[in-house]
Amino acid sequence: MMRRIVAPLAALVFVLGSSAAAPALPGQQLPAWLAWANANPALQHLGKTRNELSGGAVYYKVITASGLTFYFSAEPGAAGASPTLISRESSAVQNVPPSYELRRHRATAAAMARVVYGP
Repeated sequence: MMRRIVAPLAALVFVLGSSAAAPALPGQQLPAWLAWANANPALQHLGKTRNELSGGAVYYKVITASGLTFYFSAEPGAAGASPTLISRESSAVQNVPPSYELRRHRATAAAMARVVYGP
């Protein structure tokens, strides 16, 4: 079972290393975000699906790193935003008991963020 991080990762600010094609920023244009994701070793070969509720696109990847397996997703056009802007990014832990609350495990959330966004 997966538990989502309470605040979307897009709301957090992370400093990226110079090897990234572009910074990951809230409200980033889709082509720039895709260039960043393709240059990011953790996000290469993203899948693409449709949000069942909104019908919008969702880019996703199941990532296993640092002893963690988690689901990362990015959604352009979420919450009424333009479909050409990444307006939501989130991560969810996999294979945890239903009572697991990621917000109470900040070290795990930080490790997940480091895998995607760098130190």
